[in-house]
Amino acid sequence: MSVSQNSPKLALSSDEIHLWLIDFDDVSPAALTTFADYLSEDEKQRMAGFRSVKRQQQFFITRGALRTILSDYIPITTPNSLRFSVDSWGKPTLENRHGLQFNLSHSKSKVIIGVARQRLLGVDIEHMRASRNVENIARDYFHPSEWDGAITDKPWPHSASHHFYKLWALKEALTKAEGKGMALPFDTFYFSDVHTNQLKLRPTAGYHPSKDWRFYHQYIADDYSLAVAYEQLKVHGETKIVFKQYQR
Repeated sequence: MSVSQNSPKLALSSDEIHLWLIDFDDVSPAALTTFADYLSEDEKQRMAGFRSVKRQQQFFITRGALRTILSDYIPITTPNSLRFSVDSWGKPTLENRHGLQFNLSHSKSKVIIGVARQRLLGVDIEHMRASRNVENIARDYFHPSEWDGAITDKPWPHSASHHFYKLWALKEALTKAEGKGMALPFDTFYFSDVHTNQLKLRPTAGYHPSKDWRFYHQYIADDYSLAVAYEQLKVHGETKIVFKQYQR
């Protein structure tokens, strides 16, 4: 079957969310060469602003991969022709987006890029550092029912560290979906039934959800916590989370 010149290289239905998980160390030298032609002057200036060579390399790969992936969803579009803008909260969006929404996050050696049509989303990935004092951080940022009550419940399916990073990734994903980042404090909402299929968002004083948010979470490669917050619309039906393999 022939493909029209006006057809995108990747199909994405309205009831799907595509998640692209990329390891910085797995990107081929050939891809790195092409990425150099994709970045805008603004992106190159932003990259140069990082003092760490490692951070510059991570930014370079993230932006190159993002441009490559998004262009595959849009007909007659090249990675270097995409134009981005940011809203008043600093959340990046595509200009002339063709109904596409995206969000990305990176931690240590991995980056996650989420793509959807006609709905907002936020993604977060966290490397689960065993040395981190999660108890103190959790009591500063989490609702008591998420931590003090939850970790005493039996049976307990994961370690306290796993529980911490699941909650942290979920909260980060929601603040990114709302487009407000840390301007939406973690103590203005909490989650209940975290370790069930009926995870629920519980707003408190000061936060009124702008959308009907739904959530997805998964542990990746034993030491990463991945979460997605996405807008649920009646027309979507059941949402399918589809992991895509990045091969360049």
